[in-house]
Amino acid sequence: MDVKERRKGIRRTVELHARISQSGCAATIDCIVQNASGDGCQIISDNLDMISDDTIQMNIAGFNETMTARIVWREGDRGGVAFIR
Repeated sequence: MDVKERRKGIRRTVELHARISQSGCAATIDCIVQNASGDGCQIISDNLDMISDDTIQMNIAGFNETMTARIVWREGDRGGVAFIR
């Protein structure tokens, strides 16, 4: 089976700590950013089931801004995130 690649940008392998939060929820979820591009990233977290498919806020270690994003796919403890600009 051929799977069409939908990424627009080239992904770079990274390993960065990040925190995810959502409006109306005081809790934050820790995750690891495994690879990233200008358009999105892949994350790993034992707590992905605690995040809804609504808009999320990501604070990635080493970056001085909060990224607005949404989770576009999930598989076990991994998820794909698309940044919203």
